[in-house]
Amino acid sequence: MRYFSLAIYFNEPTAHIDNIVDFPMQTISLTDSQKHYGRGNLALLLIDNEYGSAVVSLQGGQLLSYRRKRDQREFLWLSDDAIFEEGKAIRGGVPICLPWFGPKQGKPQHGFARSQLWQQRDGESHFDFSGTSEHFNHRFCADLRMEFTDELTLTLTVTNLEDRAMPLSWALHSYHPVADIHTARIQGLDGFEYLDNTRGLNRARQVGDVEFAGETDRAYLSVGDRQTIAGAFEVIADNAASAVVWNPGEALAEKMSDLSDYRYFVCLERGQVFEDANDLGPNKSTQASVIVRAL
Repeated sequence: MRYFSLAIYFNEPTAHIDNIVDFPMQTISLTDSQKHYGRGNLALLLIDNEYGSAVVSLQGGQLLSYRRKRDQREFLWLSDDAIFEEGKAIRGGVPICLPWFGPKQGKPQHGFARSQLWQQRDGESHFDFSGTSEHFNHRFCADLRMEFTDELTLTLTVTNLEDRAMPLSWALHSYHPVADIHTARIQGLDGFEYLDNTRGLNRARQVGDVEFAGETDRAYLSVGDRQTIAGAFEVIADNAASAVVWNPGEALAEKMSDLSDYRYFVCLERGQVFEDANDLGPNKSTQASVIVRAL
């Protein structure tokens, strides 16, 4: 077995953690951020199989690292100044923005899934989100399956547990390493419309490759399934209509205490945001997947 499955249950009454389970060809061990990164006190899972090794934070069910063994290729970027504290977002890896993307007045940025504790049981992780109704008055569950092979595959399933529709927007906020943001290019978005968050969500249309000359924060709508970080990674998505491209640039990065160096990463996220978001029907499920291939 080369995958690891995480499940979250929102507004369910109970959850618990059982013993860590070792699968054939894959081992999972429990540690913490102080031992592994030298700071903080968050619980981490170390996953190892024949293809590579991964680090997952139980807070947020957040994949922090996947390193392929055959060439030591790291698929994700994690800030050297990332904060590993309860309730704080971790800068890097793949934060899960759920059940909404972006700001909501008086509520956490990008939802609350990324700051809640994930608990593992029998190869899955279960969340206890009781007490979160002040943020979101709906019961639902979500399952994130991580598959570690020569490539990285993430599959997110969200299920509405109620007899009424539930508003839903989400993104897998992936940070990927690049040699230098000033020479990085994103391919596969030419001709698509985007909302520019540096200009009040003004609408524009991409011409050519995406290049970076300062802060870049764009949500591309109804895009194709494949984009490429030129010379680095190909990202292939299914049932995730939006692509979000983000790098803070030098000026904003200087104000972010948990960001070590803006030059060495780009966020190429897939999800369903803004106009691509929709309601999830009563007792219905939706599933999306993202594959990351190293070039």
